[in-house]
Amino acid sequence: MQPAAAILIAGDHDDFRALARVMLEAAGFTVAEAATGAEATKAAKTIRPSLVLLDIQLPDFDGFEVARQLAAQAGGPVVVLTSTREASDYGGQIAASPAAGFLPKDQLSGVALLRVLAPDRPRAGSTLARCSAATVAGGCGSGGARVRSSPGTPRFRQRWGNVMAMAPS
Repeated sequence: MQPAAAILIAGDHDDFRALARVMLEAAGFTVAEAATGAEATKAAKTIRPSLVLLDIQLPDFDGFEVARQLAAQAGGPVVVLTSTREASDYGGQIAASPAAGFLPKDQLSGVALLRVLAPDRPRAGSTLARCSAATVAGGCGSGGARVRSSPGTPRFRQRWGNVMAMAPS
């Protein structure tokens, strides 16, 4: 039996980290957390996760800088950027980053992260990378609604409930 992939969730919203942890652990991942970019960089060296789910808007460094620091580590993890904002809000920054992909927070699922970990995963900024989780959640060109909400709001929790139900058990 193969051990569960370790995922580091780096974000400053406690509610998002807690919900993501529950969902990802239910999907069979081992999960660690960091609240800042500095904590994420340090934890990645210690834990050696397969994947870092990295919020773009952190209190100390932005996610793009943290992604660059993680990419500079030998054997560094796959980095997936995440935000409550749409990928288009960041212009070309996502495509220019060393991240493997981008997932809006409201479309995160275990299935979407497994797709990012696949050996033939697309480069960040590509349509497939931006839409891999969205197709699971019914968005990104498939006619699904895009929800813009912040962690802790009822709308965010309602959307998370739908996404969590899609994670493999």
